[in-house]
Amino acid sequence: MTREEFQEHYFDELLDLVNDSDNMVRIKALKTVGEIADYIDESVISKEIIPSFLRLTESILEDEDGMQALSLRLGKFVYSIQEKFH
Repeated sequence: MTREEFQEHYFDELLDLVNDSDNMVRIKALKTVGEIADYIDESVISKEIIPSFLRLTESILEDEDGMQALSLRLGKFVYSIQEKFH
């Protein structure tokens, strides 16, 4: 699949999941972002994905299960995103 095909068919749905009200959905969506970062433009990551990730880290502090889930997936997400900017 090309980047353009991904943008046309799946990107809006992924963005909805990244901004979902359920923290576990957001965590899994961010994990997916880490796995497919090559299909997402750097500007979108900076303007859409990173702010959502930061909101998630603020809202999840009281949720022990969510913190554990985020911790397990955080490394892959951060590694994949930082690779986009090198």
